[in-house]
Amino acid sequence: MAVVAAFHSIREAEKPDAARRHHNTDTCELGRNIPEDERREGTGDYQLCEDCAEA
Repeated sequence: MAVVAAFHSIREAEKPDAARRHHNTDTCELGRNIPEDERREGTGDYQLCEDCAEA
């Protein structure tokens, strides 16, 4: 597991506020499933993904 620059999906805005997350590890399955063209740098002011937080 490596920490990477924070990123989030452009689709997070479609989710309820409490469900919006950003990612910061290279092993997070949810983060890896975000297509490259839908990724944006930064946290988006979203909470850190639970999987990333545990890594």
